[in-house]
Amino acid sequence: MTCTLVSPSSSAPAELPAVHEQAMSRLREVLGAVPPREPGEQARRRCREDHREAVLGVLEVHHPAVRAVFGVDFGNPEPQLVLPDGGRLTVDGPAERIAAHCGAG
Repeated sequence: MTCTLVSPSSSAPAELPAVHEQAMSRLREVLGAVPPREPGEQARRRCREDHREAVLGVLEVHHPAVRAVFGVDFGNPEPQLVLPDGGRLTVDGPAERIAAHCGAG
């Protein structure tokens, strides 16, 4: 039997490492559960490259005029900007800049 457990909070191991490790140890003993291992940087890089190539391949076949933007920091970056649905963006590839046009006009 294989059992995978996912922490309800990805920050739990960093915040309380001793408690997290004790819980994982007990789960291994009782259930034989093994927590998933984080992939290394090389595996993450390969995954990003594979994803990029897949997206570009689909766009090339189905929507060749559409431009794709990769590497945008979504999630918890600082500063944050909330964009309304239907908001307008300008993507400046050479400058590596995305501008949001919010408000009147």
